[in-house]
Amino acid sequence: MKNTFATTAKEMILEAGVESVSVRKVADRAGYSLGGTVYNHFDNLDALLWQTRELMIMDVAIYMKEQDQGIINNLNGVKKVFSNFMKYFIKNQYVYRFFYNHSLSHDEKPLTSVVDNPEIRGQFGNAFGFLLEDGGALSVDAWHTEVK
Repeated sequence: MKNTFATTAKEMILEAGVESVSVRKVADRAGYSLGGTVYNHFDNLDALLWQTRELMIMDVAIYMKEQDQGIINNLNGVKKVFSNFMKYFIKNQYVYRFFYNHSLSHDEKPLTSVVDNPEIRGQFGNAFGFLLEDGGALSVDAWHTEVK
């Protein structure tokens, strides 16, 4: 049931932004007449939105994996990763606004996150691992030269 409400909130955010989400609207759209049903699973709207954010992080990870960026072993590869990341947010502007412009209460933040998943961490680590292999010795000048 929690996932049903979070998925419903995600759909609403994708369509019209986080401003369109309320407990009552989520309950109505999910087929429940009382917003109180949502409160059986979430303490408040922010708790629901934290769960929704987790679903969206998985969506971003799946999208990035589908881009088949290969082994990242130079700064141009990192540029490709960031380019794909930004393409996702250009296609999903409401997700970007929700992630970066909407404040959620940290009191409701889950103790664990999908980003704690080793596969997800590895996916992001792949983009920057080569920088650590040389002890992080890549100079600022080399960065600017290669990124141009």
